[in-house]
Amino acid sequence: MKILKRILLGFLAIFLLFIALGVFIGIYYGAEVKSMVVNEINQRLLTKMDVKHVDFSVLKKFPYGSVEFTDVVIIESVEKANKDTLLKASGISLHFNLFEIFKGKYNLKKIQVDNAIIKPVIGQKGEENFIFWKTDPKSQDQDISFSIDEVLLKNVAVFYTNYKSEDKIIFKTEQTVLKGDFSSKHYLLKIKSSLFADQINFENINYIKKQPLKINLELDINNEKNSYTINNSHLSVADLNFVVNGNIEKQNELTGIDLKIIGKDINIKSLLSLLPENYSNYTSSYSGSGNFYFNGTISGNSSEHESPSFLADFGINKGEMLHKNSSVKVEKINLKGSFNSGSDSKKKTSFLDINEFNCQIGSGNFSGDFSIRDFQNPSVRLSTVSSFELAELADFFQSDTLENIHGKVKIDASYSGIFKSKDTYTAEDFRKSKTSGKIVLSSIEFSLKNDPLVYKDISGELLFDNNDLIISELSGKISESDFVLTGFFRNVFPYYFVEDQKLIVDAKLRSSKINLDELFVSSDNSSKDTIYDMHFSKRASFYLDAEVGEIVFRKFQAKNINGKIVLKDQKLTTQKIQFSAMDGQIETSVSIDGSDGNNFKVASQAVFSNIDVSKMFYQFENFGQQLMQEKHIKGSASASVRFSALYDNKLNIDDKSIACNADITIEKGELLNFEPMKQLSSFIRVPDLQQIKFSTLHNVIEIVNEKIYIPKMEINSSAIDISIAGVHGFNDNVDYRFRLLLSDLLAGKVRESNKNNNEFGSLEEDDRRRMSVFISMKGHIDNPKFSYDGVGLKEKMKEDLQSEKKTVKGLLKEEFGLYKSDSTVSTPVKKKQSQLEVEWEENKKSTEDPKKEKAKPSLTPDKKEKGKFGKWLDKVGEE
Repeated sequence: MKILKRILLGFLAIFLLFIALGVFIGIYYGAEVKSMVVNEINQRLLTKMDVKHVDFSVLKKFPYGSVEFTDVVIIESVEKANKDTLLKASGISLHFNLFEIFKGKYNLKKIQVDNAIIKPVIGQKGEENFIFWKTDPKSQDQDISFSIDEVLLKNVAVFYTNYKSEDKIIFKTEQTVLKGDFSSKHYLLKIKSSLFADQINFENINYIKKQPLKINLELDINNEKNSYTINNSHLSVADLNFVVNGNIEKQNELTGIDLKIIGKDINIKSLLSLLPENYSNYTSSYSGSGNFYFNGTISGNSSEHESPSFLADFGINKGEMLHKNSSVKVEKINLKGSFNSGSDSKKKTSFLDINEFNCQIGSGNFSGDFSIRDFQNPSVRLSTVSSFELAELADFFQSDTLENIHGKVKIDASYSGIFKSKDTYTAEDFRKSKTSGKIVLSSIEFSLKNDPLVYKDISGELLFDNNDLIISELSGKISESDFVLTGFFRNVFPYYFVEDQKLIVDAKLRSSKINLDELFVSSDNSSKDTIYDMHFSKRASFYLDAEVGEIVFRKFQAKNINGKIVLKDQKLTTQKIQFSAMDGQIETSVSIDGSDGNNFKVASQAVFSNIDVSKMFYQFENFGQQLMQEKHIKGSASASVRFSALYDNKLNIDDKSIACNADITIEKGELLNFEPMKQLSSFIRVPDLQQIKFSTLHNVIEIVNEKIYIPKMEINSSAIDISIAGVHGFNDNVDYRFRLLLSDLLAGKVRESNKNNNEFGSLEEDDRRRMSVFISMKGHIDNPKFSYDGVGLKEKMKEDLQSEKKTVKGLLKEEFGLYKSDSTVSTPVKKKQSQLEVEWEENKKSTEDPKKEKAKPSLTPDKKEKGKFGKWLDKVGEE
C-alpha cells in the first residue's frame, strides 16, 4: 500500500508541477506568444479576419500550448461590393510544441477547427473566394515555424459551389482527421473521415443525396515531383464499398491520372439508392437484391481542355427487383457490360456495351444486347427477343395512364443506325438506319385513364421495314367500333424521336361499324351529355381506302360506305364517298379544315337519290335551322346540296357561318303543320292547309347570313294550289308572299265562311283567266302580320304587260310583217279563249270538283269570221 501511495503521490506531484509550469508559461510567455502569432497571421492574411477573443492556454490542449481564437469570421477573398463570409467558426486552435517555447521557438504542430461553416465558391469566370492565405510572405518571423502534422475538423459543414461548371457539394463531418508531416516535401498523408453528404451535384445532376460516406485514405505526397500515390484506400458510400489504388501526377498545366477502382459484391438495393435524382424518382418504389460488380480505371491527362478516360467492366448476378405495390417480380437478372468514355482526343473509342442481358418478368422473359460506339457520333445497335404478358408488365411498372390491360406481346427485332450528334436526332439519321423483325400482338385489351374508350381484341402482326411498319393485318375494337387494317405506318421512328416529323398511315380499312360519337367524345366528360373534343394532329397524315358496313354520328346513320379518306396538313378530305342512308343513295365529297386548331371549316357537296326526306331532315339535324323540321315534311327526295359551316372543336356550329344551296325535288310529298301554312290557314280560314299533299315539289333553297331564302315555287296539292316565296330568319322573323287562286278560296268547302269575295282584296287573272289573290305575311312566326300584297299584284301586272306587249308584236308581225328582225317576237298560237265561271251553291254540296271550270254559253251573237287584225282589236276591246 505504501508503494501505491508513493506512486500516486508521485503522479500527483508531476501533475501539479505541469499545472504550475503551465500557469508560469501562460503568465510569462502568454502575451508574447499571442502577439507573435497574431502578427504572423496578419502578415499572411489576404482578406479580413474578425476575432472576438484571443487567448493562450497550456492546460486545455496539454501537452501542447495553444492559441485560442474565439468566434472567428473570415471574409471571402474576391473583389466585389458585397462580400460574403468564407468561414465562420466558434473556435480555431493553433497548437505549439510546449517545450520549445522555453527556447524561444514557436513551432505550430496542429490546427483544430470547431463548429464551423465553410463556403468555398468558384464564380462564373473561375474566380476563387477561398484564397485567403499567403504561402510565402515577404517578411516572416524566423522564430515561428509551421511543421503541422495534424488537422482536426469537428462538427464542420462545407457548402461548395462552382458556378462555372454548375457543381454543388454540401456535406457535414462530425470529425475528420488529416495526419502527415505537412511541412515536408515528401510525406504520407492519412485521412480518416465520417461524412454525411446532403448532395453531391455535378452539372446539375444530383448523384448523391443524403447519404453517409466514409473515407480511409493513404496518400503518398511528393511535392518535389508533384505526385500523389493512393495506396489501398477505402471509400464507402452508403453500403457500397470501393477500393482505390493509383497515382496522380501534375506537370505544368497537365495532371496525369492513373487510378483503379474495384467494387465487389455490391448490393443492388444500395446501388439503386445512389442513382442520380432525376432517375431515382422512377426507382424509389422499387427494391432489389443480388450482386453488382464493378472494376474501373481512370487514366489520361486532365486539364482545362482535356479530360481522362474512364473504363469499366460491370455486371449483375442473380438479380431480383420488386415494386412495393406489385406482386410481379423481375427475377433471374443477369447482365454483363463494359464502358469506355474515351479521352478527349479519342472520343471515337468511347463505347457502352451490354453484351448480355436476360431476365424473367412474371411468366414472360426478356433477352437482348445493346451497344453504342462513339458518343460524339453515336453508332447504335440493339436486338431483343422477348415475350411478356401486358398485365404483368403493367403491374410491375405501376402505369398511371393504362388501366385494365391484358394480352400478350412477342418481339423479335433488331435496330442499327448512326447519329450525327449525341444531342439531337434528325429524320435523316433514322432514314439511314436499318430495322428488321416483327411484333406479334395477341388479344390486347386496355383503356386510358379518364378516357371512356375501351380498346380490346387487338391482334395482329407488325413487320419492321427500316423506318416503316408493315401491317400485315391488325384488327381490334375501340368500344363499339371495330377495324381491320392492312398497309403501312411510314416514318415511324422519326415521328417518335424527332419533334417536327409526321406519321404517315397508308392503309386499307375494313369495318362492320364505326361509332364516331364514341371516338370524338371528350376524355374528361363527366356529364351525361355528349361532349366532343375533336382535333387533327399536326404530325399525322393518313390515306385510307375505306370499306365500312355502318357509320353512326349523332343522328346520322350510313351503311355500305366506300371511298377514300385523306388527312393531310390537318385537312380531312373525301372524294365521292358512296353509301346508303335514309332509304336512298348518297354520293358526297367533304372537306374539313382543322388547321385553325380550335375551329373546323366544313365544306361538302352531296347528291341524294330517292331519300326519305323526313329522315334526311332528322339525321342532318334540320341543316342547322328550325323552320322546316323532319316532322313537317314527308316524301321521296332527290337533291344536289352544297353546304359549308364553321364548327368549334366541341362540334358546336356557328350559325352565322352556315351557307347552303339545295336543289331539291320532292315527290309524293306532304307538308304537315308547317308553321307558315298554319298561319296562312288561320288568316284565310282554310283548315286543309295543315296537311298538304302534293305530287312533285321542286325548288332551290339557299341558307346564308342566318336566313333561309325560298324562291318562288308552286305547290299543286289536294287542298289548294299555292305559290310561295320568302325569307325565314334563324330568329323566326319571316317575310313570306303567297299567291292563291280565288276559285280555290270560293270552293264549296270554304264558301260558307267566305261569302263575300271582296274580302280577298286585290284580284288578278292568271294566264288561264283564273283570279289570283296575293297575301303578305311578315313578323315573328308566332304572331305574324298578314296583309294583301299590293306589291305582288304590281309585279304580276308588270309581268302580264310584258306578256301582252309580246303578243301585240307577234300579231303585228303575223299581220303586217313587222318586227321580223326581233328574235324575241313569236307568232301567237291560236287557242280557244277560256272564260272564268264561278258556280254558287246555296244550301247543297256540289258533287263535282269545285276547281273544275264548267262550260258556259257564250253571250256574244254569231258573227262572221274576222281577220287576224280584227280579232286582235276584239281582244283589246275585251280587255
